Amino acid sequence: MARIKDVQLAEGEVLVSVTVIAAELNEVMKIAKEISIGAKNAKAIAARAGDKARGFQPITNFIDDMARHTLKMVRQIDEEALSISRISSQEIRTNDAKRRMHDVIRRVEHPSILSSFVDIVAGVDAHLQDLSRQFDKRLDHLSELLDSINSDMRAATAISSSCRVEASRAEEFREGLSVVADNLEKAVEVIKKHVKECSSRLQHAQQLKRAINKKIRSHNESYDNL
Repeated sequence: MARIKDVQLAEGEVLVSVTVIAAELNEVMKIAKEISIGAKNAKAIAARAGDKARGFQPITNFIDDMARHTLKMVRQIDEEALSISRISSQEIRTNDAKRRMHDVIRRVEHPSILSSFVDIVAGVDAHLQDLSRQFDKRLDHLSELLDSINSDMRAATAISSSCRVEASRAEEFREGLSVVADNLEKAVEVIKKHVKECSSRLQHAQQLKRAINKKIRSHNESYDNL
């Protein structure tokens, strides 16, 4: 019983971690939208500046593309987080049902009835294994998506330096374009902090999942030996 309770508590913690990730990335989405708006404003300034901001125009295109890609990644992560929450809830319910069935099996003495329950439990085990595989696969995909956002932020950090260089050449448009570089740099730093927290939560969730799988295997073996 204690092992099952431990598993349920751990699965609840995983669910909390995934919920926190979704909340953190909601903030990232807001910032990415602001970056996209800033890029469009910068395009307007660069268009007015003409040749004085010629080098700034491709930079604003890059910033806008980066912001849109980040938004796309965040939306995908949100979808994965919802799927992980659903799978985790299914695992909790299924493990609880399995525990109840094992309690019944312990009290059953008639061979034919016992055989029926054993077959049912085998089916439940197969379903749990499938849920576990889906869960692990989605956690891995979540990690890949976070890595993709991190990659965008590294590129954005580099491009913010180019922004400053090009802004310095824009004469009377320098101030407006420098603000774009400042805002981009600040936004990138904030996004990095949110993504770092997400990565930490994700690692915690993955560690918990490995511990859960280990406890479940141990629990199954103890019942197999009954």
